[in-house]
Amino acid sequence: MERELRAERAAAGRASAKARGKTGGRPRTDIVKLRDAKVLYDKLWQDGGRSLQGRWSR
Repeated sequence: MERELRAERAAAGRASAKARGKTGGRPRTDIVKLRDAKVLYDKLWQDGGRSLQGRWSR
């Protein structure tokens, strides 16, 4: 019974927020930041991780 009440209240809250124009969830990642992160990742790992030795291994 308690589970049903919580689910009902949560659904009502989401409907209320939607009526006010609010959206839930995680914000979308900026495309430029995503591209830059991929370039950096690829650059660091292209040599098999040798460029990362000494940075995180302690």
